[in-house]
Amino acid sequence: MTGRDFKVVLITSLAHGQAHLFILAFGGVAIPLSVEFGLSDADIGWFGTLAPILFGLGALPASLLVDRIGARLVIAIYLVGASIASIVIGLSSTLHQALVGFALLGIFGSFYHPAGLTLLTRTVSMRGKALGYHGMAGSVAIFTAPVLAGWLADSFDTWRAAYLTLVIPGLFLVPGVLLLRKDDGSTPIGESEDGEGSTWPVLIALFGLLLILGFVYRGTLTFLPKFLQESIKGPIFGFFHPDMPAATRAGQLAGLTLVSGVLGQWIGGHLSHKFSLPSLCLALTILTTASLILMGILPGSPLVAASAAFGFFYFMLQPVGNGLVARYTSSRRRSLAFGIAFTLSFGVGAAGSAATGVISERFGGLSYGMLANGVVMSIGVVAAIVLLKMTRQPPA
Repeated sequence: MTGRDFKVVLITSLAHGQAHLFILAFGGVAIPLSVEFGLSDADIGWFGTLAPILFGLGALPASLLVDRIGARLVIAIYLVGASIASIVIGLSSTLHQALVGFALLGIFGSFYHPAGLTLLTRTVSMRGKALGYHGMAGSVAIFTAPVLAGWLADSFDTWRAAYLTLVIPGLFLVPGVLLLRKDDGSTPIGESEDGEGSTWPVLIALFGLLLILGFVYRGTLTFLPKFLQESIKGPIFGFFHPDMPAATRAGQLAGLTLVSGVLGQWIGGHLSHKFSLPSLCLALTILTTASLILMGILPGSPLVAASAAFGFFYFMLQPVGNGLVARYTSSRRRSLAFGIAFTLSFGVGAAGSAATGVISERFGGLSYGMLANGVVMSIGVVAAIVLLKMTRQPPA
């Protein structure tokens, strides 16, 4: 990786992490915010869904903007817009003002993924490793966002401090983004020509798989802390004692899954250069499915191991999936492809949370919800098999 490549990877990775910090900080301030505005748990659920849904659904129109003005400017607009939205939230004095701020945060946050991944895959050689590092930054942010937001809220005795503080790194990154080299739409040196072997059936299978991954991601991670807290009664290896505060113990148990995911992102990026992407995708999809099913049936320490395995294999899939999008779309259509991918995975896939909750309530436990996600993931195995077979065949 050249020095210029390193700068692109560094800036886009930081901007990626910042996007998840903006969106997921809500989890760390939900309790004091609900107390101030007198919100029920159901209200908080809807309140917390607003920005993530817009974060997903806005990806497709954002991809069209990338085609018109370029990825760098779209990333800069996201950083400035999301920072302004955070100021609106931080200075809000009524519930409606806060809702406007969260809506703006979701809209501007949705600009990042189609723009950042387009810039990364168009300008950087060693694409797989770059996507791995980029994904690691997002995983670290997913893990730290609620913890950091909660700490800032406690330190300054107001939940608004979390959002006002996030403005600082958001605006700090803008000059770095604007100074990056402009992508010209060409294939980076060191990568094979993109778009070869691509057909609509290939793209449909790929986008279908990404939709399933987004559905399972939202359905599993939304309930993972509660599921582990309720399912694991005793201490694990001398840690995570049941007499710990429930929320703290639940967060730490779920944190093991996300920490293993950071390692998975790194390994997935490196393996992308050693194996065929469709073959690697199929293997990881099978392992992720098996991990989810084991989560639904195992107790105690084995459940923790299965949960960590799920995080490891699922997040290993992310750089592989993004690499497949880049590999089977032309550089000219790259931003549109990422826009479709993230609209499906983040926007439509958000339904996974509601579906998992309904199944768990109807059948009497979150273990059934995890098993259901394993069944859904098995459909992803079928999509991965179809993808592998179609990409092995010469185009008609």
